[in-house]
Amino acid sequence: MRVGKICCDMTSSPSNSDIKAIYEEAEAALKRYERISLSNLAPALNELRYAGHHLLEASGASDEEEAARHLTRAKAHCERAKFDAKEATIISLLECVADLRAMGISADEMRQFIPDWDSHIDDASAARALLERTGNVKDVGDDAEVESAIERLMAFRERILAAESNILSLRNRREEENRKIEEYNLAEKARMEDEANIERERKDDRRFVASTILAVVGVVLGIFGLAASVFGIVLALKAG
Repeated sequence: MRVGKICCDMTSSPSNSDIKAIYEEAEAALKRYERISLSNLAPALNELRYAGHHLLEASGASDEEEAARHLTRAKAHCERAKFDAKEATIISLLECVADLRAMGISADEMRQFIPDWDSHIDDASAARALLERTGNVKDVGDDAEVESAIERLMAFRERILAAESNILSLRNRREEENRKIEEYNLAEKARMEDEANIERERKDDRRFVASTILAVVGVVLGIFGLAASVFGIVLALKAG
């Protein structure tokens, strides 16, 4: 919540009707925000609570100067409540759009459910740029521009809600497809690993058989060589 000393212009204190008008604007902004979210309401509600406190102080003030000071502060708090509520509304609506885009559904698929999808995305981009340019709603300067951005985002939200069941159905199908693809990939990976293991075992078996054969051949050749040597010695002895 923004804090700081509220400057009071004692030469032109607001009237009760001025404060009532800005209070009603703040209340309307809060009620609109409550339609989309119940979080982050504290800053705006606190500002209205502070405004009520200063109105009570003004009603019991001992002189006009003190009453004017409290009335000025009450009006400032009402204005802050209005700005806080409108800023929270824009941010919440932009988060809604961001969550939707994070589903991984393509723009072409979204157009099936929301034909003017591109126009709404442009509106969301414009609202985001508005906040990025000014830093906060209070510094926009043109309240009509803020209201226009909010109304466009609210219209986008209505289109999203109308198509929500179809969008969620598509997302669920996509997740199921991805799950099946992941299962297939895991099964395929396991199959390839099994085949690789089997092939390695076959190669090991072939090497073992080949080594065994070579060893047997070596033994046989050694026996034949020994027998030939003995036979040669025998022949030599007979010849002698």
